[in-house]
Amino acid sequence: GVTSSRRIERLCRENIVFMALGADLQPDHSTIADFISRSPETISALFTQVVMTCDQLGLIGKEMFAIDGCKLPSNASRQWSGTHEELDKKRRKIDRAVRRMLQRHREEDTAATEPDIHEREQAQIKKLRAASRKIKTFLDTEPERRGVSGAVVKGNLTDNESAKMKTSHGVIQGYTGVAAVDDRHQIVVYAEAFGQGQHAAHGECLPKNVIAL
Repeated sequence: GVTSSRRIERLCRENIVFMALGADLQPDHSTIADFISRSPETISALFTQVVMTCDQLGLIGKEMFAIDGCKLPSNASRQWSGTHEELDKKRRKIDRAVRRMLQRHREEDTAATEPDIHEREQAQIKKLRAASRKIKTFLDTEPERRGVSGAVVKGNLTDNESAKMKTSHGVIQGYTGVAAVDDRHQIVVYAEAFGQGQHAAHGECLPKNVIAL
């Protein structure tokens, strides 16, 4: 299938099937990406309808399914990842930095310091305070998660459903995407993203979903 928003945009301009399905609206890739990110339940319901239609047409054999997965990066910064203990330690470190800067600022007030230096320091203090508030709000509102092994899963301030995981290209903040494909016509009958890195654990939930067919 086609999952890239840019490829879908191009196909909506060039491919007659996509033009018909899109009512010849030819949406921009950013519009497509925004719709998908804001409408997960709608996309899931549409996917279910497509699979049911394929089943009604006899395109799904229901005898053998291939299951595979891959790790996908999310749009989240790794610097905002950590356990509650690690993030609280980072918040306290930021608060100490703010106090030091304020002390230095008071000392410089008595000296002939350039005005633009004060402005830069004030901007930095404002930025650090905002970061501290962001961490505190996260710690107050988001419960700490645990993985299938019982170990604490590092949260992320910008995308707390994602997780830090190792890949062949290094460590990423992202998801494990898992899919099941029917062998008759290679139709994807199940797909989901998990904020954990263990493929085996995700495989346990697949039979329950595939068996529903």
